[in-house]
Amino acid sequence: GYTKMRHEDFDDQDDEVVYEDKKEKKPRNKFKVLMILLIVLIVIAAAAIAVFLIGKNYIKGRFLNKLNYESNSYSIDPNATYETDETVPDADNISDVEKSLIDADAKTFYENVDVISDNYVKNILLIGTDERVSGSWNGNSDSMILISINNKTKKIVMTSFMRDMYVYIPDADRCDKLNAAHAIGGSDLLCKTISGNFKVHVDQYFRVDFYGLIDIINAAGGVDMELIPEELPVANQYIRDMCKYTNEDPNQYYINESGMIHLNGIQAVAYARIRYVGNADYERTNRQRKIMTKLFEKFKSMNLNELTDFADKALPNVTTNMQSDEIWDMITDAFKYLGYDLVSARVPFDDTSTGTFINGMSYLLPDYKKNVELLIDTIYGE
Repeated sequence: GYTKMRHEDFDDQDDEVVYEDKKEKKPRNKFKVLMILLIVLIVIAAAAIAVFLIGKNYIKGRFLNKLNYESNSYSIDPNATYETDETVPDADNISDVEKSLIDADAKTFYENVDVISDNYVKNILLIGTDERVSGSWNGNSDSMILISINNKTKKIVMTSFMRDMYVYIPDADRCDKLNAAHAIGGSDLLCKTISGNFKVHVDQYFRVDFYGLIDIINAAGGVDMELIPEELPVANQYIRDMCKYTNEDPNQYYINESGMIHLNGIQAVAYARIRYVGNADYERTNRQRKIMTKLFEKFKSMNLNELTDFADKALPNVTTNMQSDEIWDMITDAFKYLGYDLVSARVPFDDTSTGTFINGMSYLLPDYKKNVELLIDTIYGE
């Protein structure tokens, strides 16, 4: 208390009587100053907390409530069907015995190899579905990009998962294309399928369909992409396809020249869907990552008003299983993330898969062990 403070401040006890008035005043004044400073600090801290809470509530009400939230629950119909590409009648199919062995190996790997997780890495799956009519079915997940935020290496890794990989789908208890998991059981089953087959923990996602992605890219003001002549007719075909559902005239969207082109939403989505130019789905996933990279670069250059306008237009097109508080935590770290390096990857990695036909359908058979080792090193490695 006061006695302790007095003795600490005045070491010369011989002068105690002579300087009694000074001794009484100086400690008390110091005590008052400390109390005033403490009160000021408390007020400042309270004000800072109040501003933070007001900001949080404002952002929740203004933006986060625009998102579509869904719970981690889904139902599985083991006999569910889903839309597929056309089969190849004269395909050189593997035998039923070969298929049984492949299925058994995939299920064994799923069930007996541990999934990796670490608190310095956050994995969120971005899902793009080909659902045409909202609520009509889950849609195939034709775009699957895992965003891995590594706070140790200061990197954000974007990993595309190719839809044609032959994987074990839990709960449905069968092997099929990776994108079938979403059609059968929705986004939660897709996360579970990726986690179990590729051993990287994934349980959170953001999902959009074709038309939501169009709106998001338009909200960002479009993107600049370089197109080669061979890509134009395929992109225009997808533009015609999407305009059937939007009841728009495709002539206003056709891409008529190659080179560096500024693409609006429908043009950019058409570009991202191109599969039959170049190295099939390998190149398509690369186009999708290019679109994501361009959007990320645009976010980094947006001012506050532009970001606000973008959020108003984009968020209603997004569905997630994350809680608003979790998203708020990410928002508070957003400026930190903008300084991270952006890295691209793809599963399967080069020379880690083989192509085959099963019942006339084209599949990629991944070497699970090699892909898991490369994926874990890419996401978690130094």
